[in-house]
Amino acid sequence: MGLLILREKVASTRSNLQDALDRVERPAGIVTAEALYLLGDQARAVSYLRERLGDKELMIRLHALNTLDHMGDAARMLLPEMRELIPEDPKQRPYDARMARYFVAKFE
Repeated sequence: MGLLILREKVASTRSNLQDALDRVERPAGIVTAEALYLLGDQARAVSYLRERLGDKELMIRLHALNTLDHMGDAARMLLPEMRELIPEDPKQRPYDARMARYFVAKFE
């Protein structure tokens, strides 16, 4: 979390973050992806978050969606994956689907 606050002051850790991204637990990986995004590695961050949108656990998907909300237009690249989170029945999966509907409305 401190990496998100310090940003450029910890830019030298970027390669360490890239190496660690796939070795840490998913919640820490999402924070790491956000730090990488803030340090200029948008492609790696978005790629990691794309994988998390397909996670079987609701809270991981929500964490990824909340992080994408802080990433502005970079989230637009993941609209196809976000659309997949929206079930036909709006009563199903109310949390991640609601956030996905927010993104679709925001970017269309």
